[in-house]
Amino acid sequence: MACFSSRVESPTEELPGPPAVERDAPTPADNAAPPAAALPSATDRGVSETKLEEWRKRGGGDLEPVLASGAVALLDAQWIIGRAEAGGVLTHRQALPKEAFLSLADLVEATTPSPKLTLEQQLLLHDLVDLPVAALSSPWLTPSHPDPRGANLARVAKALEALLTSPFITRLGVFWDFGSLHQHPDAPNGVMRTEEQNALFKQGLGCLGTLYSHPHTIVLRLTSFPDVHKAEEQAEGTNVAKYFDRGWCYLENSLASLGTKDGARALDLGLMRDDNEYDYRSLIGDCKRDGGRRPPLLPSAFAAELEAKTFTNGKDDKPLVQRLYEAAFEEQFGKATKLGYYGLGWGDAEAAQLAEVLASGAAPRLETLNLGYNEIDDEGCKALVAALGKEGAAPRLETLRLDDNQIGEEGCEALAAVLKEGAPRLKELNLYSNQIGEEGCEALAAALKEGAPQLEKLSLDDNQIGDEGCEALAAALKEGAAPRLEMLSLTENEIGENGCEALAAAFKEGALGVVTVRVAVTMPTSVGAMPTGCAAAGSVEEYLSCWRGPLELRLGKAVGKALAEQPKDPCTAVALELLRGASLGERAAALSAQAAAVQEDDPQDDSAGAWRSEWAELYAENLEQSGAARVSGVTRDAAWVAEHEPLSKWLSKLEGSDIAPLVALGAPRHEAEAHEAEAYACLTSKRWALARRLRERDRRYAGSTFALCDAIVAQALRQGDAGDSDFAPTFTNLRGLNSLANSDPAWERLTVPDSTGFCGVCSSSLVAADFGTGASAFTSCGHAVYHRNAAGNVSFEPQDSPVVRFDSAPEDEHGLHCCVVIKPGIYAVFPPNTLFRLKRVEPPGWTAPNGVVVEQPLYVVSATYRPTRPLASLGADGGK
Repeated sequence: MACFSSRVESPTEELPGPPAVERDAPTPADNAAPPAAALPSATDRGVSETKLEEWRKRGGGDLEPVLASGAVALLDAQWIIGRAEAGGVLTHRQALPKEAFLSLADLVEATTPSPKLTLEQQLLLHDLVDLPVAALSSPWLTPSHPDPRGANLARVAKALEALLTSPFITRLGVFWDFGSLHQHPDAPNGVMRTEEQNALFKQGLGCLGTLYSHPHTIVLRLTSFPDVHKAEEQAEGTNVAKYFDRGWCYLENSLASLGTKDGARALDLGLMRDDNEYDYRSLIGDCKRDGGRRPPLLPSAFAAELEAKTFTNGKDDKPLVQRLYEAAFEEQFGKATKLGYYGLGWGDAEAAQLAEVLASGAAPRLETLNLGYNEIDDEGCKALVAALGKEGAAPRLETLRLDDNQIGEEGCEALAAVLKEGAPRLKELNLYSNQIGEEGCEALAAALKEGAPQLEKLSLDDNQIGDEGCEALAAALKEGAAPRLEMLSLTENEIGENGCEALAAAFKEGALGVVTVRVAVTMPTSVGAMPTGCAAAGSVEEYLSCWRGPLELRLGKAVGKALAEQPKDPCTAVALELLRGASLGERAAALSAQAAAVQEDDPQDDSAGAWRSEWAELYAENLEQSGAARVSGVTRDAAWVAEHEPLSKWLSKLEGSDIAPLVALGAPRHEAEAHEAEAYACLTSKRWALARRLRERDRRYAGSTFALCDAIVAQALRQGDAGDSDFAPTFTNLRGLNSLANSDPAWERLTVPDSTGFCGVCSSSLVAADFGTGASAFTSCGHAVYHRNAAGNVSFEPQDSPVVRFDSAPEDEHGLHCCVVIKPGIYAVFPPNTLFRLKRVEPPGWTAPNGVVVEQPLYVVSATYRPTRPLASLGADGGK
C-alpha cells in the first residue's frame, strides 16, 4: 500500500491561511497504489521500459497515483535554483508556470540505473541511488505565505544545487506544499480552490506519509529560521514557534525518522553554513550532524507528544496529524525488512524507546536490525533483547548488529538468555567492540548449545574476553553448538595460549567438520570474510589436517602455541610481540620480522631481481582486484600480461615520468635493469595487490614487497645522510577517494585502542601523503584529492573525511620516522609495514598549511619503520 487507506472523519473547518495548516482530511481509501501488475505499462506512461522498471523497483509505484492524477506536482529543482538566483519568491501552485514542474514521465526518465558498487563506494557515495524525489519540511513564516521574502527559497536552492552534483541525481522533483498542492489563491478575498482542486488537495494530503517516510525519497528539513525572520518583528498572532514545536513539522520529521530511511536521506538544512560552498558529499556530511534523528514512536506516544505542539492558525489539526502518522507507521513498519539506526549516538533511553516499538509487533517482516556505532549500555541492550524475545516481535530476524556500543556482561547475558530460547533464523550476530568479558562469553557459549541453530557469523572482536570465555566457547562448539558457523572472529581480545589451544583442539577433533580454513593472525582488515588463499591458512591446515568444511577462525593478536609452532611464519612473531604489550620501539622491531624472514629464506637480492619474476602474476592480480581482469571478453591473466604488458614495456613507459626523477633524487642506477628507482616506479602501481597479500601474510609476492620497502628505506637513509630529510608534516584523508581506508581498511580502527591501550595501525599498504601547501590542497570542507575523470579532466575534490597528519622526526634507536620525499614540496611516502601511532585528535577549525581553516577533525600520527636489512648493506650506492 502506498498512500493511506485509513478513513478520516469530518474535515477540519476551513480558515484563511496556509494549506500546510488548513490541510483537510484525505478522502477515503482511493489513495492506495494498485498492485504493480495493475499499474500502467511503459507504453501507457510514454516512458522507457527499463527506466520504469528501475523506478518501480525503488518503490516509485507508491507515488504514481497522486503524480498521475495531478494531486501532487513536484517542482523542478533546477527551476527552484533559477528562481532563487533571480531573487524571486515562490508563488502558490496555480500561479506557477508549467516549466516549474516535472511530470511523472520526467521523473521516471530521471531515474538512474543502479550501479554495482563496492562497500567502500557505497559508503563514499552515501548510497544515494534513489527515486529522483525530495520532500521539503519547513515551518511557514507567515499565516498567508511560507516564505514571503524568498529567504528560505535561497537556502533550499543551495542544498538542491549540491545534491545535483551527485552522479546519481540528474534531475530532482521537489515536494514543497505551497507549490505542490492546490492552494486557495486569495482566501481573504474569497478566491478559493475549485471543487475539483479541493478533491485533488485531499488526495495529495493523504499521500504525505509516503512522501516523507518512503525509504527512497530524500527529506530536506529547514529546522531554523532565516536571518531576516525575527520572532520579535512578527505581527501579533503569528506562529513564532520553532520547527520542532510545530505540529506539521513534528509529523514530517517523525515520518522521516521511522527507520526505513537511511540517515543520508533525511538532511537538516538548518545545519548548513552560510560561508560554505557545497557538493552533495559535503552537504550530507554537514546536514547529518545532530540532525534531530530520534527513535520511532508508537502512535500512542506520538499522540501524547503532539499535545504540546502548535499550529500556525491555531486550528486543531491534531486528530488529522495523528491519523496520518498512525497510517504511515503501520504501512512502513508493516513492510520493513531492514531497520537502520547506525551511528546516531543513541544511548539506553533511545534503545528503550525503540524496544517499545519492536515489542508491539509492528515489524513482523524485520530481517536486519542495525544499531551499530551507538552508545547503548547494558540497560538498553536488555530492553532491546527483551523486546526481540517477545513472541511475534521479530520472527524473521536474521542479522543483529550491536557493534561499537558499550554492552557489558549483563547485556550479553540478557542477549544469551533470549538466544537460548530460540532465534531460529538468526544468521549473523555482531558484538564487535563492546565490553563483554568472561561471564558474557560463557553465557553466550551456553546459549549457542540450545539456540540460534542457523548462526553463520559471530563477531566478538575488541572485547575483554580471556582464556576462560574462549575455552567455554570452544567447549560449546565441540559439543555441536552453532553447526552452521562459517566465521568466528575474536581479534583484539585478551585471549592467550590456553584459549587458542582450546579452540584448536575443538576443531581438530572435528567439532565443525572443516575443509577450508582461513586464519587471520593480525588485526583484521574488515568485519567481512577474509580473501581466500592465505598462506597462514595452508600451514594451519597441515597442522590440523582433519578439519572439514568452511570456517574462518579469526584470532588476531590472540595467537597461541598451536600457531606459534610455525617457526618460518614471521607474521606469528609480529602478532606475538604486539600481544605482549611491547613498547613502541619493541613493536617497531617486531615489524621487521617479515622482511628478515624473507631474507633468511631467500638470500638472493630481492630488490635486484626476484620482483621481476613476479611481475606478470602481480599485475594480473592487481587487475582482478580492481575489477578489470576481463574486458571485452578477454581474460587478462598472467599470460596476457606477459604478452601485452611486459615489464620491459613498463620500464620504457615510466622512464621519463617516474624513474628519471627518482634517479635525480639519488636512487642509483647500479646496473641498467637493476635499481631501486625502477622497482619503486613499477611496484607502486601494483600496491593494492601487494597490500592484500601482506595483510593475509601470504608470501606470494615477497620479493616485490621487499623490493618496494627496500627502495623506500634506502631513499630514506640517503635523505638522512645528505641532511635532506623533510620534517614538514604531510596530509591525506582517512576515508573517501584515494584514502587510507581504501588502501587498507585497518585504518578505520585508528582511534580504537588495543588491549594494551595502544592506538594505531600497522599499515599493509604503501602510504602516500602530500605537504598540503598548494592553493587547492585544502578547502574549508576538507583535504582535496587530485582526480582525473574518464574524459581526462583534472579537478581537486575535497573529501568529507577526517584528515590524517603525519609528523616526521629524525631517526633514533627505535627506527626511522621521517616521510620519504618522492616529489619535493608535493608528496612523500611511507613503506608498507610502517607502524603509525595516533598522538592526538584535534577538533574541526584547525589551519592547514595553505592558510585555510578546515572544518574536519585532524588525526595527528607518528610513523616508525625499520631498515629492511643491516645498515651496512645500504650504502650510498644502494648496496648494489
